[in-house]
Amino acid sequence: MFNLTIASLIIILPLITLTILNMPAIKGMSISSLIVLLTGIFIWKIAPIVIVASVIQAFHKTLTVLWILFGALFLMNFMNKTGSINKITQSFSFLTSDMRLQAVIIAWLFGGLIEGVAGFGTPAIVTAPLLIALGFSSIAGVTLALIGDSTAVIFGAVNTPMNVGLSNLGLSANLTHDIGIKAAMVDIFAGTFIPLVIITITIFVFSSHKSIKRFLEIIPWALLIGLIYTLSELLIASVLGGDFVSIISPIITILVAVITIKFKIFIPKKAWRGAAREEFGEDRDLTQDNGISFFQAVIPYILVIGILFVTRIVPIVKKAVQSVNPGLKNILGVNGIDSSWEILYSPGFILTFATIIAVIIQKQKKEIVLDSAKYAISQIMSSTGITLLVTLIMVQIFSNSQLNSSNLVGMPKYIANSMVNVFGNIWQLFAPLLGGIGSLVTGSGTVSVLTFAPVQYNVAQTSGSDPSLILALQLIGAAAGNMVAIHNIVAVSSVIGLKGKEGKILKNTLLSFLVYISLAGITGIIFSKL
Repeated sequence: MFNLTIASLIIILPLITLTILNMPAIKGMSISSLIVLLTGIFIWKIAPIVIVASVIQAFHKTLTVLWILFGALFLMNFMNKTGSINKITQSFSFLTSDMRLQAVIIAWLFGGLIEGVAGFGTPAIVTAPLLIALGFSSIAGVTLALIGDSTAVIFGAVNTPMNVGLSNLGLSANLTHDIGIKAAMVDIFAGTFIPLVIITITIFVFSSHKSIKRFLEIIPWALLIGLIYTLSELLIASVLGGDFVSIISPIITILVAVITIKFKIFIPKKAWRGAAREEFGEDRDLTQDNGISFFQAVIPYILVIGILFVTRIVPIVKKAVQSVNPGLKNILGVNGIDSSWEILYSPGFILTFATIIAVIIQKQKKEIVLDSAKYAISQIMSSTGITLLVTLIMVQIFSNSQLNSSNLVGMPKYIANSMVNVFGNIWQLFAPLLGGIGSLVTGSGTVSVLTFAPVQYNVAQTSGSDPSLILALQLIGAAAGNMVAIHNIVAVSSVIGLKGKEGKILKNTLLSFLVYISLAGITGIIFSKL
């Protein structure tokens, strides 16, 4: 029991420091990392050279993630400064005045598109202010934005949760592809219902005009939109691979949503504005012309998709960009402690390159480019980078703990063995919960996968379960955990000016999180019996 507690500190400590003691993420994760490091040395008896190699590995992996984060922040800030984000949202506001449809289109679909190219908490920070500009209350805007930034996280930030999160496991390309397909299959029976969840929260939590009739009449449209998205996920994951899913699926579904609204397919005759705040008037900035066309606004997204297609599909280009890899192999001579970084194949390069081309096409001033880059760097150099580093130090020590002199198996396998003894026959039900807890405490779906994929993989092997299904459930759980991630809630609340309301927001998103992981877990159980 003592060793199980020590191995589980990677879960227990962040929960205590971040949720119970309400520490800032940088402080809570630093304390957690230090304690895991000390227990690794003195309890698990991990050799000093392994500890140092793990720290170097964490530094290197931090650089790979920060490169992606820089590209994401660079792109999003550029689009904000040029008015592209407002122009896109303006188009949605002119499309429909029904707040049920607006909540789904902006929080889930547009937020999903932003997740596809950016990730790392960016979607909720962008979509919450847009919802508020459309008349939603501040707390409604934040809550719906967080719930909406969920399904797309499975393949988010150009598939970073899989490409980076599963990198510690050394899986074959075929197995990784199979994991993506299974995640998309499970999500048909889980993610399909997220639009309905968003509408339910909008009507029954944030409306003064709660109406069963207004809820029932929108169910067919919500289920249609949800199903189009998740079926698109499966099709794209199967044919093109995971890198394209969270970019193309939202685009396809947005087009379907536009068609349904234009031709009144499953659209109620009377628009519903029941969630509008009382003081909301006609002074919306979104209705003002900012001088940029819709085509100009979406150019960066078009470029990202085009560059992705060329680097992922064209063999000669793919081989060329993958050849640039300043990675580390057998760090300090410790076999198996590696870190890869295909710097030109990385989403960080794609996002940065697409932004630079967009600057040239749009003939933007260099000041906008410099300001966007400075903002991205300032965010990375702030607590974000340090928090990520200390978290990854903890993760890598945890992952490499099998290299010890105590004759103990590694911490992930130790936890796995203990869990199998209790939940082995129904682990599919609990796998999404573990992924969700990972996102809750680390603030990142990618870091959740990095942290707990070794545990999930060992549970699957020990219990005789299908590893690809278990890891798919981990990905879905990590995506659902974005709704309740403390880091995301604090970040969005700070942007909107809702400091001190984090607990209320968490309460609003918690039920949606539980619904999502429960549907995924039940589906996982059914799939395991087929």
